[in-house]
Amino acid sequence: MPSPLTITAANVTLVSGAQSTGVAATALTPGMPVYQDSSNSNRWTKCDADATGKDACTGVTLTTADAAGQPIVVATTAGTVIGFGAILTVAEGYFVGSTAGLINPTADITTNWKPCLIGWGITTSNMQLVLSASGVAHA
Repeated sequence: MPSPLTITAANVTLVSGAQSTGVAATALTPGMPVYQDSSNSNRWTKCDADATGKDACTGVTLTTADAAGQPIVVATTAGTVIGFGAILTVAEGYFVGSTAGLINPTADITTNWKPCLIGWGITTSNMQLVLSASGVAHA
């Protein structure tokens, strides 16, 4: 059974790197893997590792959007460092989860997930973004 990170929204911070602003397609909280949905005016929405077309993460939310249509700030560049609080393992890879908007460690990847590496734990609190999608289902 996959065990996603338990993210406390108040602990999610931009440590260094780039961020951009946009519009949310749905309610979002800090620390969610997201992508821009081209079928919905490029609004930001939750990634999902086992849903076709929703597996390629292009950012991680830094702010809250309580509903669709609200502004959102997203870390969008590889090399950006995000603080998550002390919930990470150093050198662990973190991937888009099979539940929309969640992040899972490498060991949770299972059949039919399309792995998308969000980033690496570089300290027990900080993740450096990679944002690299495989585009293929895990066997």
